[in-house]
Amino acid sequence: MFEFLDGGMLFELNKYYQDLGQTALQTNPQLIIDIYQSYIDMGSEYITTCNYGFKSLKLDNYLELVEKSINLGYQVKLLNKNKNIKLLGCLPPYYESYYQGKVTNEFIDFYQNIINVMEDKVDAFILETQVSIQHIRAIMPIIVRSKKNIYISIYPNGEITGTELAGLIELYGNRISAILLNCASFGEIKEYYIKHIQHLPLDKYDIKFGFYCNMIDEKKYLSYDGNKTNQVSLLDYKNEENIQKENLYQFLNKLMVYNNTIMIGGCCGYGIEEMRHLIGLINSYWVLQTSCKSRL
Repeated sequence: MFEFLDGGMLFELNKYYQDLGQTALQTNPQLIIDIYQSYIDMGSEYITTCNYGFKSLKLDNYLELVEKSINLGYQVKLLNKNKNIKLLGCLPPYYESYYQGKVTNEFIDFYQNIINVMEDKVDAFILETQVSIQHIRAIMPIIVRSKKNIYISIYPNGEITGTELAGLIELYGNRISAILLNCASFGEIKEYYIKHIQHLPLDKYDIKFGFYCNMIDEKKYLSYDGNKTNQVSLLDYKNEENIQKENLYQFLNKLMVYNNTIMIGGCCGYGIEEMRHLIGLINSYWVLQTSCKSRL
């Protein structure tokens, strides 16, 4: 079966405001509510707090913005209480996306502060765009103390190996809800899954696998030499390389062999329009599969 995560919030917000989401959050929260609702109406069962860009290294008032984002996400969940929506608390990279960086006291304090603010209202935490096993190992004990489960979203072009993930699962398997991949091309996601995830003991711990579809030119984004603080728009880095239906269905066939539940969402470049198309493709695939099984 499939479960749908939401699509890219900041990608949609950048159509209106070219910042990290703070303008919409502070002056036009209804826009964020409407984007969340669009994802929910098309089938998303998980929404993520919209604080990915709110970091202590970027914004002095980051914690105030984080709290506003949690309250807004919680409000949307209550508005949809008949749909059993789960609210995931975003734990973004402390440093710039894709950057390793050292684990420092400031690094630890950043995550402790966010978790303290979030834990009463979120259903679980999601570690987003992780590139370093050292980062994950440093953050996990803080989350564990909160008693919430953890979704771990990995950047496939980072340096996290299957062996390191196996060790992480051995330590925290009973607290990890899913291993997800994000911010990479569809081909890179498939390659990383086959090389590093396919044979992990996910079923032993009832850990789900999933991925976020991406439509961003990573090389162009990574080579941007400006300050990625307030004036960078994800729209500038979108490419038009849609996932081919045949390639998607082949990958899903492979995933269904090893996983009972597959989680799928959208990140950079995957907004409302792109997610509607993607969910339509996957629902068509599921109808086709169940129809074939019923004939057997």
